[in-house]
Amino acid sequence: MTDQLNEDERLLATLGYKQELNRSWSGFSNFAISFSIISILAGCFTTFAQAWNNGGPVAISWGWPIIALFILIIGFTMSELVSAYPTSGGIYWWASKMGGPAAGFFTGWLNLIGLLAVVASVGYGCATFLDLTLSTASSSWADGYSLKRVFLIFVVLLALSALLNIFSGHMMAIMNNVSVWWHVAGVAAIVLILILVPDTHQAHSRTRKSLPGSEVVHPWQAEGDVDVKGSQRGDQRLTSRGHR
Repeated sequence: MTDQLNEDERLLATLGYKQELNRSWSGFSNFAISFSIISILAGCFTTFAQAWNNGGPVAISWGWPIIALFILIIGFTMSELVSAYPTSGGIYWWASKMGGPAAGFFTGWLNLIGLLAVVASVGYGCATFLDLTLSTASSSWADGYSLKRVFLIFVVLLALSALLNIFSGHMMAIMNNVSVWWHVAGVAAIVLILILVPDTHQAHSRTRKSLPGSEVVHPWQAEGDVDVKGSQRGDQRLTSRGHR
């Protein structure tokens, strides 16, 4: 009987599990869902103001690759774990195997809380941008702006997301596949626009005030934790999703 199992099924059997999930998604679809969760476009638009106001362009330019290096280390570590323990339980299952039931319990609940927060934050950001887009197209819609309306859009988006995840896994795979190319095209378009459209580009130093004769402040001279806050943009968007 064991000889009739494929390699994945035999590995799961050594861990005491029988393969039951329908692995209908392709390798690209599995990559696509992680790429969509990272969402470079969503990160740029929802955290750009924080990074720009607190750290400026240099903090973003240096913060992103430096933070990305550490996030990649976490990703490599998690990929090593998932190759050794390819179970649907994800990180809480790994934690319970390596650190005991208590480690698995806390890892699972903390991960669930984090995922709920991520879904809520992305959903609310989407609702905000959708409301702004409709306000741009319709003056009457803009005149009726309220946080209650944004919240209702947010609830509707969450409900639609839940229904798609529950009843249409195939549709989710298609949407994630499209999302990959949408992100690639969108990021390329933004980069080209930022390079080609402006008549001038900001120098590597910035001023405290936009007034004649104002003091020039270099990034390394800025007070407080502005560079740290600027680099947080990279951390927030390059979060490792190795358990996906």
